[in-house]
Amino acid sequence: MSSAGEGGDLILLVADRNMNAALGGVLNRPMAMGIRQLMFEVLVHPQKDPGVLRHAPNVLRPFAGKFAYAMAVFDREGCGREVQGRKMLEADMEQRLAASGWAGRAKAVV
Repeated sequence: MSSAGEGGDLILLVADRNMNAALGGVLNRPMAMGIRQLMFEVLVHPQKDPGVLRHAPNVLRPFAGKFAYAMAVFDREGCGREVQGRKMLEADMEQRLAASGWAGRAKAVV
């Protein structure tokens, strides 16, 4: 894991502490996944799912030159756009992240 602002392989913006714990736990066990150790940072949005949905491109924009990849993770339930399907929400978020400096280097997981 990298220290705040240091940069590295991956920055994640997640909606809550549970997502932070789950993803941090997985990423801190690279040998179990058969990957190399990643330098990563996890940010938890204080406005939870709707905050990630609305603000991920702006929150992650300053890190575009510091990290190789970005990921935005939030639940469809509670995000404020529950009528849209997961794939549509992910595609919309990935398009917005691409426009904010992450073209080809960001994914959304809903």
